[in-house]
Amino acid sequence: MGGVLQHPSSVTTEESSSSSSFATAVCRRLLGNNKTTITRRSGPTYKPMMRRSPHAVLMHTLLPGAPRCVLNIVVMEAMERFSYYGFRAILTLYLIDRLGFSPAGAVSTFEFSSAVAYSAPVLGGWLADAKIGKFRTILWLGVCYAVGLWALVVAAAHRSTAGSLVALALVGLGTGGIKPCV
Repeated sequence: MGGVLQHPSSVTTEESSSSSSFATAVCRRLLGNNKTTITRRSGPTYKPMMRRSPHAVLMHTLLPGAPRCVLNIVVMEAMERFSYYGFRAILTLYLIDRLGFSPAGAVSTFEFSSAVAYSAPVLGGWLADAKIGKFRTILWLGVCYAVGLWALVVAAAHRSTAGSLVALALVGLGTGGIKPCV
């Protein structure tokens, strides 16, 4: 989509509906409605997009020309960052209030999980370059990360100190391990 979207006067439809808004025309264009075309200020008329899945439309709109796997990596990285920094914000409070850690012990555990996350890229890079490849590394360490988050939820529900430490190690391994691949 190299062109600029314009006011509805530049949007042509096979239906003669003058009440169609610009937002409706843009939505029809993004969703692949074959009855709508959007033109540039000067230049050729774009052909309507064929019917595509929402995933393909988003991919084509945000990253034109990129392979499909790129969007998967971007979405996974965004979700991973959101969840990682979300639970990190309250980790020391959880360790002190729910598990009965001393403030010094909670900070030490927080730093332990950070150390695992910041040293795991060495393992992730080695796996990606020498053993299983980039995309399998992302997949398996992403699974490790997701299992670690679920284990953290279960450990929190049972107020398990050992379970929480294992879950933090899994989360650190998963989040750090995929960093060299994305």
